[in-house]
Amino acid sequence: MEIYAEQCSVPSCNKVDFLPFKCDACNQLYCLEHRSYAAHNCTAASSKDFTIVVCPDCKKGLRVAASERNLEGILEKHKKTECPGAPKKQAKCAVCKTKLNLTNRYECPKCGKLVCLKHRFEEEHDCISLQDQQKPSSGNRKQANNLVNAGKPSTGRAPARTGATTTSTSDGGGRKRKGLFGWCCPVADRNATPVQNVAHSSSRNDV
Repeated sequence: MEIYAEQCSVPSCNKVDFLPFKCDACNQLYCLEHRSYAAHNCTAASSKDFTIVVCPDCKKGLRVAASERNLEGILEKHKKTECPGAPKKQAKCAVCKTKLNLTNRYECPKCGKLVCLKHRFEEEHDCISLQDQQKPSSGNRKQANNLVNAGKPSTGRAPARTGATTTSTSDGGGRKRKGLFGWCCPVADRNATPVQNVAHSSSRNDV
C-alpha cells in the first residue's frame, strides 16, 4: 500500500506531514505547526478577513470583507435582492396575550377583536356589543330619572303655622274687627282669650 506525504510549504520547515493542512487563502500545504495564516505569513489572508453587517430590516447578518468600505451599497443590494423585509409580529389574544395561529385564532364579528378560542364568547373578551346592551335607552333613562326624583323628599317648605288664630268681628257700624285669640266682645270692645270671653259674657248676663 502506497502512502502519500506532503512537505510543508514554509521554506524553513520542509517538514513532511502525512496529514497536511491546505490554506483556504493561498491554497498551499502546511504542517500542523504552520497551518494558521499568521504562522506561515499568508499573503492572501486579507481576502479571508471579514466583518458582519446586520440588516436593520430582516436582522440577517451579512458577511463582508474587512477591506470593503461601501457598506451602505452592500446593504442596499441586499434589500433589493434577497431581503425578506421586516418580520411581521405574531398576533396575540387581546385578553390573555397568547400567540395566535391558524388553529387557535378567532376574530369577533361584532367588535373585530382577535382572541383565542378560550375567549371567543362575547362576555369573555368584553365585547362592545355587551356594552351597548347595558346602556339604557333615552326613554328608559328618562323613566329612571322620574322614579329617582319621585323618591326624593320634597325640598319645599311648608307655610309657617302660628299657635294663635286671627279672627274678625263686626262692630255696630258693620266694620269687622280682628281679635288675636277669638271673637272680640262687641260690648266691651276688647281682645281676650276664649275663656275670658265666656266669663265676661256670663258676668254681663248675670247683671
